Amino acid sequence: MHLLRGAAGKARPRLLARCAMSAVARPPEVVVTKENGLGRLTLARSKQLNALAAEHVEQLQQQLLAWADAASGVKAVLLDSDNERSFCSGGDVKAARQAVLDSPYPDSPPAGHHIHTVFQAEYSTLLLIASYKLPFVSCCQGIWMGLGFGIAGFGRFRVVSDGTIFAMPENAIGLWPDVGFAFKAAHMPGHLGLFLGLSGVRLSSAADLLFTGIATHYIPEDQLQAFKQQLSQNPEALEPLLQQYSTVPPDAPGPLQRLQPVVDKHLGQLVSVYRQAGCDELEALHTVLQGLQQELPAVHASDHQAAHLLQNAISSWAYGSPRSLAITLQHFTRVHDALQGSSAAAAAAAGSSADLSTLAGVMHAEYNMAVRQVAHEDFLEGVRAALVDKDRRPAWLAETGHPHLSTAAAAAALPEDQTEVCLPGNRFSLQQLFEMLGGKDHRHHLLL
Repeated sequence: MHLLRGAAGKARPRLLARCAMSAVARPPEVVVTKENGLGRLTLARSKQLNALAAEHVEQLQQQLLAWADAASGVKAVLLDSDNERSFCSGGDVKAARQAVLDSPYPDSPPAGHHIHTVFQAEYSTLLLIASYKLPFVSCCQGIWMGLGFGIAGFGRFRVVSDGTIFAMPENAIGLWPDVGFAFKAAHMPGHLGLFLGLSGVRLSSAADLLFTGIATHYIPEDQLQAFKQQLSQNPEALEPLLQQYSTVPPDAPGPLQRLQPVVDKHLGQLVSVYRQAGCDELEALHTVLQGLQQELPAVHASDHQAAHLLQNAISSWAYGSPRSLAITLQHFTRVHDALQGSSAAAAAAAGSSADLSTLAGVMHAEYNMAVRQVAHEDFLEGVRAALVDKDRRPAWLAETGHPHLSTAAAAAALPEDQTEVCLPGNRFSLQQLFEMLGGKDHRHHLLL
């Protein structure tokens, strides 16, 4: 106590006030409530746009497991946000980057590394929600991105409203659209899923979110609170309430749906070229981007909204990491082919223990990819440019004198002194990225 007193022995008010403040518990960042049989999980990190760290995801998982027990009395689960600005903007990629910088690794992270904790929490929670026996509904208002899709995108019901903004922008930080988005994309009409994955373009049209299957229901903003209130009174009436409050979005058909013929034309060509032996992924991606650019005048002449969406898609696509774009093209095509049962998929999966025709298999493969890719220089640099220094000028590895990514083995063997390096990231090839972790089986962490 003497540390809190001055020379005369009197308490120092400022120091006492600080100690009192530090003793006050932080408000919960995931608010858990149960009312009339409705289990409700409300994300409450509004200052961080509800970006979630591993501890928050683990809390979601533990609570869902507890409510799955019939003795809990929970009849349905609602996942929402405490604000209209953001449902969930993704995972805490700054923390993941720092974990790699604090403890770099050359290939896969050693046992006990924080990166294992991050992706085990995210992917196992995703799979739990995808197979959850209780009715599960997410109300996705505002920003809905990245990990936000992972915790809602495979739930039984996904409600969007006015002001919902959806995107999978991971190529812009040197990752790729993970959390099973490739599996969802493979079920979308035409090549729209691959287009969304490569471009990371933001969708603000509720009609497009329904058309692609990203969302299941649209409830107007002025009706959403009434829906939640009615649900809290009678959670067993979830489906009738969804039917009562949902309606056709006023903007149907949305600009993405109207743009589909253009997207299918050029993305179809991209997939065809990619499947050819000796394809240079970066050149093929660049050619398609040029083709989409050339379509802009004609699209603008007939549909300003669709042209605006296409222009934004071209800009965000061009900003992304070339390596991440190549990963997206390969991974999304493999998952699509696996679901179609093609011979190309069988050849691509040779030697792999992951069945890409199932969500569980996709998550198993993505776990092996993700724990490696976050240690790559492009991820460290991408997060720096977007979220640390915020200069939005990433120096992607493929743009600093390295060979094209199709010659990945050569790139991996390039001497360190051939380029300036300021980050301790690794440079393993894309081929290495798609290989299963040697001698290790993490499937038990993913609830497979």
